[in-house]
Amino acid sequence: MRTPMRISFMALAALLLLACEAEEEFMACPFDDTITTTCTSDETGLKLTCVVAEHPQCPNDVCLQWKSTNNPVCSQTCTPDTNSCPGGSTCMPFNKSSDAYYCVPNEFLE
Repeated sequence: MRTPMRISFMALAALLLLACEAEEEFMACPFDDTITTTCTSDETGLKLTCVVAEHPQCPNDVCLQWKSTNNPVCSQTCTPDTNSCPGGSTCMPFNKSSDAYYCVPNEFLE
């Protein structure tokens, strides 16, 4: 009789773990006021992408604000030649002259 209960508990634990991992993928991460000021678009209308590479609230240490169009979210580095980003995101270059690539939620690219 313990076996069905044990299997149910294990299935529930696995579902909770998957739910937690999905939430952490692009959860909000606050920027310090000085970073927010630097990352805000200026009078030229330039939309800036900003990254904090060692953010304490992100599981992969990366906090990303994509082209000033969103609130910062936790992200991760990626390589453009592989499918290393989680579902619903795309590997994008930090800027045209950089070799750094980050996973950007597709909703930020629209």
